[in-house]
Amino acid sequence: MSEWVIEVEGLCKSYGPTEVLKGLDLSVERGQIYGFLGRNGAGKSTCIRTLVGILVIDKGQVRLFGEPMGTGNISLRSRIGYVAQEQNFYPWMTPRALGDFVRGFYPNWDDQLYDSLLSSLELPRDRKVGAFSGGMKAKQALALALSHRPPLLILDEPTAGLDPVARREFFRIVREETKEHGTTILFSSHLITEVERVSNQLGIIDGGVTHYQGSVTELALRVKSVRGLPPEWVAPPEMQVLRKDDEETVFFFDSSEQLPHLLGEHPEAYESPLTLEDIFVELVTRSKVS
Repeated sequence: MSEWVIEVEGLCKSYGPTEVLKGLDLSVERGQIYGFLGRNGAGKSTCIRTLVGILVIDKGQVRLFGEPMGTGNISLRSRIGYVAQEQNFYPWMTPRALGDFVRGFYPNWDDQLYDSLLSSLELPRDRKVGAFSGGMKAKQALALALSHRPPLLILDEPTAGLDPVARREFFRIVREETKEHGTTILFSSHLITEVERVSNQLGIIDGGVTHYQGSVTELALRVKSVRGLPPEWVAPPEMQVLRKDDEETVFFFDSSEQLPHLLGEHPEAYESPLTLEDIFVELVTRSKVS
């Protein structure tokens, strides 16, 4: 069985003349919590809709569990739990009725798990979902998505509308799924603190292309800000510069030796701390990283 749960290669998708995905690459291993990070409009939701078989791709390959994904691949779609950015439920249904309705689509549906999730997420079983807030609908969608015990859970901006307490409970449940059942999770967000807190792997996209894939720790080791370099200093070809001004130069280093070597050549220079948010902004606003 393939260790790659999600494999996306050269994915292209356009809406009329507007090219949204421009050769996107993405790979997620079994058991990872993969944070899919990008600005609004970067192409995250379009990519996710191709993963779950809602959209037909124009070019490239999408494989789940080693099999090609398409709009007609029902067997693969039944192995995915999906929480969309916007929830669309029949407004006259209650959580209890929704469970009865959705159960028929999934042979692995677990009534006991569904009831437990409704309790954990504090969802009233007999209130019509049309009266739910946006946050309650997001929690309802998570309960439905997890109750057939999918090996892959895909979350598209899942915490929109959740208050901080509900957001923490949401991700507590998500982390437990990976820990206890080995569920692979991909969640998209533009909230960097959310990604940093939950994920062990990270993908950053912008303008329909991938700018980075790897761990958060590795990214912090590779993107560095250096101050105190002489204004006339010019980076050699082997050093990738994301931004340079008279006070600061931000690098995307290929190896861990490059920064100590640079500081050794320029004793007056020093490393300036960067947060993950700083790194993200540098990558998506002035990136020269291929």
